[in-house]
Amino acid sequence: MNCQRRAFTLIELLVVIAIIAILAAILFPVFAQARERARAIVCISNENQLGLAMMMYTQDYDETYPPKRVAEIGGVYVWWTAKMTSWKDAIYPYIKNSGRPYNNGQPYKDHGDTGVFSCPDNAAQWSSIVDWGFAGTGYPGDETTRFPRGYAVNNWIGENELGVNSVFWPAPGDNSGSGQMAILSTPANDILIAETRGALVDMEPEYLGYHSTADGAFVGNASDSAVVGHSHMANVLFADGHAKAEPPAATITGDMWDCMQARGQAEQNAILQAISGVPEWQN
Repeated sequence: MNCQRRAFTLIELLVVIAIIAILAAILFPVFAQARERARAIVCISNENQLGLAMMMYTQDYDETYPPKRVAEIGGVYVWWTAKMTSWKDAIYPYIKNSGRPYNNGQPYKDHGDTGVFSCPDNAAQWSSIVDWGFAGTGYPGDETTRFPRGYAVNNWIGENELGVNSVFWPAPGDNSGSGQMAILSTPANDILIAETRGALVDMEPEYLGYHSTADGAFVGNASDSAVVGHSHMANVLFADGHAKAEPPAATITGDMWDCMQARGQAEQNAILQAISGVPEWQN
């Protein structure tokens, strides 16, 4: 008996290829969104761990938060050098996941491990770009080089309780406050830590409206924000230790930075206007 094999025709092959292409076009964006969601979850987890470390530190130091930065040693100012320490160094013993030792105050000139001190979505983790031309060492990482860029403390926290331009964080060599937890009247609504693409270890709500390149250069025509976004949301850690994603404008209208009541409606409106001009936050 003669058995004849039947091969696919060109038309049939093209139809199969077309079907595969259509399925890929449908599924790839879904996979990308799933990966982004996973990275956002890792970021929230990182902030929760930072919150736990902050809480352990405050328990050991009479309910006082760590110094934002220490820019003076023995009467000598050490701004923007690796001799300076920050809140990250203070909570490092409670985490020991990422970050590097003090190294006798010598800068690290290479990339370290990221760990909990930076978000996986932050492309500027080990950027060497200097903020505004003066803030930073010019080496990879944050302003100390020991840690990646990623998370920064809220520099305006406590203004509703203490007044405009008052200082909450301890900061020897800088404007220094007491850092007492008891000062904060609404810790569950007060942002303690948020994300940044810059080198500084502290930040302000105005960062939401600053334009930045992916590698952390603050320039007016860039499409990203100085604050890292996750599907148009900002991941933040509150002073009571919980972390969540918030719409950037809602952090201003909800006074989550603990300063808008003191600063007034005009400044709130100015920040909201700046946020509306940053492509990263637009749907």
